[in-house]
Amino acid sequence: MPRPFRVIVAAAASVLALALTGCAGANPFASNAEETRYPGYAEAAADEATPDWIPEDAVNVWVRSDDGDVILRFESGSPIGDETCTDGPLEGEPDIESSWFPFERPADGKTCGEWRIFGQNNVYYAWTTAS
Repeated sequence: MPRPFRVIVAAAASVLALALTGCAGANPFASNAEETRYPGYAEAAADEATPDWIPEDAVNVWVRSDDGDVILRFESGSPIGDETCTDGPLEGEPDIESSWFPFERPADGKTCGEWRIFGQNNVYYAWTTAS
């Protein structure tokens, strides 16, 4: 085998080995996110990330949280919110994502404290951010 070819192969192998061993220790995309699906409100209410304004008839409750940022999804035939909620523009964006949370969101919905809520056909989505 010609000498220049061996040098190139050795250099490429060294770069590959360095790249593969360094990835585990310093991954900028690492996350502490926790995602849980609850069959109903009773189970979801035990999760501290679940807000108080979710109706008691809520089912299929999904909660994803990461360092104070939370997104959720649930189904309910009851009115959403309480006396602290107002209708209006949904300001801001969620800081976390999930496959079940819509990437595109309507301009208007409800605001309940720090939560932003929108939905259609008895399926609701909400988010709050730590910042």
